[in-house]
Formats: sequence, C-alpha cells, structure tokens
Amino acid sequence: MKPPVRQQGFALITVMLIVALIAMITGGLVYQQGVQVQRSSYLLHQSQAWAVALGLERWVKKGLQLDLQNNQTDNLNEQWAQPLPPMPFAGGEVSGQLRDMNGRLNVNNLLATNSSERKAWRAVFRRFFRQQWQQPNQVLVLEDWLDADNDPIRTDDGLGVESDTYLLKQPPYRAANRKMVMLSEMGLLEGITPAMLQKVSPFLTALPTTTKVNVNTAPKAVLLAFADWLQPQWVEAWTQHRKQSPAKQTADFRAFIVKQSGLKAETVNRTFSEEMITVQSRYFRLDGTVSFGEVEQHLSGLFDRRDKQHIYLIQRWLRP
Repeated sequence: MKPPVRQQGFALITVMLIVALIAMITGGLVYQQGVQVQRSSYLLHQSQAWAVALGLERWVKKGLQLDLQNNQTDNLNEQWAQPLPPMPFAGGEVSGQLRDMNGRLNVNNLLATNSSERKAWRAVFRRFFRQQWQQPNQVLVLEDWLDADNDPIRTDDGLGVESDTYLLKQPPYRAANRKMVMLSEMGLLEGITPAMLQKVSPFLTALPTTTKVNVNTAPKAVLLAFADWLQPQWVEAWTQHRKQSPAKQTADFRAFIVKQSGLKAETVNRTFSEEMITVQSRYFRLDGTVSFGEVEQHLSGLFDRRDKQHIYLIQRWLRP
C-alpha cells in the first residue's frame, strides 16, 4: 500500500532540507578552509618580507660603517646617497633610499644647552618659518612645545603657546615639554595644518642630540634659512658646485659664499660658524620597500653612526 501523497511530499521536503543543510555546512567549511589558507599565506609572505627588511637594515649599517672608514666627509656623490632601485629576489622585490638627516634642520636644536647656540638656532627657525609659511613666530610655539616649563615664551613681537591652550582642544592634551621624538608631533602644534607640515617635512627632522647642518647635503631651503642677506642664486650655485667639488672642510663652503656674495669673510664666518655647520654626518634615515607575494612592507629607520665601530638603529617605524 502506497503512502499518501501528502506524506510523500513531506518526505521529499525533508530530504531537500537535509541536502541543503549539508551543502551549507560543507560550503562554510570550504570557505573557512580557504580563509585559513589565505591567512596562512599572507602571514608567511609577511614574515618573509619582514626578514628581508631586517636584512636591508643590516646591509645599511655595514655600508655606513665602510663609508666612515673610507671617507672623512659626507656628500651626495657617495654610494650611500644613491637610491637602491627595485631589485628582485626569489618571490619578491626590495628597494630603498638612504637620506642624510644632518642635511636638515633639527627641531631639537632649540633645546641646545648653550644659550648663544639656542639663540642662533631660534633665529634660523624664525627665518625658515617666515620663508616657508610667512609665520616667523611659529618658532615660539615650537619652542614652547619643547621646553620643560609651562610658561609661554613672550617676545616683543610674539607669544608662544603652552598646555593651557592644548587642554581646550577636543580631545585635550598637554604640551610635550621634552625633545621631539618624531617630526610628526609637529602636527599637534597650535597653528600648524597637515598641509603646512607636509611642505616643510623634507627640510626638518627630530634627532636625539643637538646637530650641525651638513652643507654638502642640505637642501637649498635649509641653507637659505641661515641669513637674510643670502641670495637664492648664491645657494643654487653652491648646490651645483658641490656636485663636482663638495666641501672637504667647512672653510671651503664659507670661501665659496664669500666669493659669490662679495661680502666680508667675517660676516660669512659669523653666520656659518663651526657650531652651526659641518661636512660630516651622523644620522641617516632609511626608507625601504619590500614586496613578497601578497605583501608590500614599507619600513623606515633612523641610524646613529657614532663612530667606525658603533652604528645603531635607534628608531624603526612602518609607513602607510
């Protein structure tokens, strides 16, 4: 005797539901397996890219050590200053660029222990901010961010900014009142927009010690900040001259400016004193990129070349 048609339909629906449920579970398992495989592949590629990036750092340290052993000065004609074009390796590609941070203005120079040096660097930064932003008094805001007290700096033509201003922002925060660790901190300063910071970032740096500017590597905008009497064409002439004949000592640079300007040597020597300029560099920044499989790693690092035997990686960070 055959079962009623209604029971046959119910049995068919039940079978279809079971099949659909099995298909859903199987599909979910297959999907999860695919995700796990993809995740494992990404992590493997990431580990490989990171290992190559660390190898690039070690290669840079060795290169900086050899450079100091073979050269008494640093300039843009040397091997370290040449970009590393994309170089393939098994399954990936690596490239990089080493930049001289002594060729930039160090914001932490505003904390120089010597008062005359501190005053000189304040004048340089005031001039730089006027040339770049038309805001010379922004140097007071920067100096207040760095100095240890919470009293705004007052001058005849300007006023600094301390924590009482930053605490009114949303979210509130305080002035650091210490040396700047990363130049990106400048984005927190009153009156500085992202566009302003982006404009000056190639010319500024934040280093752990007071530093001189290397005239063999400094950009035109950095050198022009040293004096109002400097003319752009004189500095441009120097940047072209140093491609063939970089200064072996700071006196070479001063002699060149004297010849270009026709000014007295005393004026040039006072502006570009031994406390302000150099032809040797200690701090270098690496910007490297490693691609491997599905991963592209952008790595930056700051190196401190203290002497022939001691070269340290003092900062490392990932770029977007």
